[in-house]
Amino acid sequence: MMKKHIFILPLLLLLLSIYPASPICAQGNTRTETYNGRTIKERFHPRYKFYYYSIGDISEKAGRIEQTKTEFEIATKKPLWAAKEKVYGIFDDIKIHTLQCLARNDNSNYPHQFIMEFDVLINDNGDVYCTNIVSKKCLFDVYSNEELLWVFDEIGKFKFPTPVVTEPEKGYQKVTLYF
Repeated sequence: MMKKHIFILPLLLLLLSIYPASPICAQGNTRTETYNGRTIKERFHPRYKFYYYSIGDISEKAGRIEQTKTEFEIATKKPLWAAKEKVYGIFDDIKIHTLQCLARNDNSNYPHQFIMEFDVLINDNGDVYCTNIVSKKCLFDVYSNEELLWVFDEIGKFKFPTPVVTEPEKGYQKVTLYF
């Protein structure tokens, strides 16, 4: 009888190591979820334990802008913001807007504790595309697929004042904002 228990314990430990404790989150490289024909992509970095989120159609729109326009920074060495005396306040406004979008879920009372950064692409017409959110926590544990899509879309409703830069007239700027 004792030998049976000795054999079962290592088998049980092996099974627990194969199947993660939290089956909801991707423990490997990538997880993809779909809601209403839209794709949410989660990439998990195991070494740093960060989760990266993007939305397929938003990434495609941003990618088309990147392919057809010049990044302001490349064109002028650094962006010559049109509202340079206000630009830092505008970045603070978009960070506050993003935190408000993330805080709408009852399960995430303090999103600033787990959201680390987010990337936006600012188009020359002032449109904002949230292309990436980096989190210390699996957002699929906090938000439903619908809510996560809503967060990205709602961040995208933030409008940057135009003209965005003094020159060139057409282009985009990629910005990472940290919490």
